[in-house]
Amino acid sequence: MVAVAGLYVVALSRGFSGFPSGDDYPAIFPIACQVAEHGWASVRWENLQEQHFSHRIVPVRLITLLQMALGGQVILPVFQWVGVVAWAVAFLILWRCAGAGLGPGAGLAAALIWFQPQAADNSLVPMQAQNLLAILAALTALAWRARGGRGSTPGAWLLAGVCLFTSGNGVVVLAVLGLWELAERRWRAAVGGAAWTLFLLTAYFHGFVNPDRQEYRLAPLEILGNALAMVGATVKLGPGAVPAAVMAGLAIALISLWAAGQAWQRGDRFWLATYLFVLGTVGLAAVSRVGWGFDFMMTERYRTYPLLLLFLVWVQAAHSARGIRIRRATLAVAATGFALASWWHYGPSIPNARRAGLAQAASWERGFPGVFQSEGKVRAAAVEILERALRLGVYRLPPTGLIAEAAEETAVTARWHIASRGYLLEGTERTAGPAWAWFSSAAWSQVAFRPFPRFALGRWLRGENQPILPMVLAGGPGEIPEEIQGRRVGLAEKKQGAGF
Repeated sequence: MVAVAGLYVVALSRGFSGFPSGDDYPAIFPIACQVAEHGWASVRWENLQEQHFSHRIVPVRLITLLQMALGGQVILPVFQWVGVVAWAVAFLILWRCAGAGLGPGAGLAAALIWFQPQAADNSLVPMQAQNLLAILAALTALAWRARGGRGSTPGAWLLAGVCLFTSGNGVVVLAVLGLWELAERRWRAAVGGAAWTLFLLTAYFHGFVNPDRQEYRLAPLEILGNALAMVGATVKLGPGAVPAAVMAGLAIALISLWAAGQAWQRGDRFWLATYLFVLGTVGLAAVSRVGWGFDFMMTERYRTYPLLLLFLVWVQAAHSARGIRIRRATLAVAATGFALASWWHYGPSIPNARRAGLAQAASWERGFPGVFQSEGKVRAAAVEILERALRLGVYRLPPTGLIAEAAEETAVTARWHIASRGYLLEGTERTAGPAWAWFSSAAWSQVAFRPFPRFALGRWLRGENQPILPMVLAGGPGEIPEEIQGRRVGLAEKKQGAGF
């Protein structure tokens, strides 16, 4: 288990760049800039629990403030390492509570299911450590409640509150604990928990604003489809796999419900509570993401919960197979095959996160700011936030090493490579600065850095790679061949890339 976890950590660390990504800009830097500009006296509870989409991400901002107190600046890999440690500790908690009597071989197979790259996005994007911290808080709360003893009940409810102010699905932990108290007929604890829940929800929704794109409407079939797509996302090992994922999600959900029933019959409250937490989180995500599409429910940031569900089902199957050698061997082969397929499909893309971050950092170093964001307004806001953080000294660009030199040497080659396949898309007004092209990270790896696995490059050439990352191609318009400047492409070609 230690070896598997160690290899997982080493692989993930190859994706750490130290450059922000995604939601890092609004989640991390504003409170650090506030401290730098207005001092510590300006920080209030409202700043810590300021709404981020539909979540309150207090631990993320506490880690930011701790870094400001210790060193006066934000180091993004700190968040990533916190997330990695949280995921490892969550595994230890579950294995200690559920793996008794299974032996080291079963532990190795369980680690192969747990430590794999399908959910790596939660470790590669610094602020998404919140998702891993929320899982750790939830599992710790449920394990503490199951252990019993003095202080276990108030401690579990307190950790549920921490989970709520880390991620919105903490409300599921509160509901599970309430059901737990009612099932054991501990009426005073149930009333106290209900009062605590009411207090937390009042604080949580104080000043709450419904986020953009957030819909709450009754669409039973779409909600069911969202839930099944999320549960079955771990089998999506290729493009166009939505129907297969939905069918797999149905099978896994039915097996999980059966397993939860088995846990109820044998009186294993922790096991049952963990199932309810995962299934409740899936249901909450399915309801709150109506209108976003099945593909969004299958994104990597949501894979932690399907992986957790698979882990629970596998461990329960391993318990039922004790003493039956053929069943144990079958489960071990299934776990190993699943892990190898996941690493084969997702593992090679991990270093691209680092390449993307360093390429953007190289562009900032040259005086051409730019970040990858899907929408123009969001992109402009992210650039403004990062410029402010750099100006105030609360953030420093990571050292890019030879990235800039590599970009300089291969810029023209890369432009020809893209243009010859129709991937230089419309919007050439940026050629007054460096030639920013929005194209697949797989292509950038192939052209500018080192060979990328052929199967991934082939998917990109067929237009099947969904993640599109911006890469800087160093140099000004004078280095761009005239036939490439001002090139326009049609819709058929645009499907294979992304615009400026």
